[in-house]
Amino acid sequence: MPPRTSLNRPVPYTAEYVELVIVQQEGVLKGRYRGRYYVPDRPISPEVAFYFEGAAGGQEAVLPWSGAGGAKGEVRLKLVSADRLQIDWFATELGSKLGLASGNSLLTRRRSD
Repeated sequence: MPPRTSLNRPVPYTAEYVELVIVQQEGVLKGRYRGRYYVPDRPISPEVAFYFEGAAGGQEAVLPWSGAGGAKGEVRLKLVSADRLQIDWFATELGSKLGLASGNSLLTRRRSD
């Protein structure tokens, strides 16, 4: 649930939902990010989805991403603790579909067996 203002409304541009799937194979991270953001004041899509891939590197990695409509950018993944990950992303090229140009989230890991 997104943070709320004093008027009990969601704070604009906060994530309502985020799903991040990451796989590491032979030193390469591959991932998929999907999110929905609260966008009350602009006629743009609240949906964000992109794929990223690049070299894994310790506690932090900055990787290129690509999304729908030709959008491209960078995503920064920082392991804050064993089960918490900070993700910051921004677009370097906007795609044909109007949407958010940047965002961030602090995520808690849920392992699948």
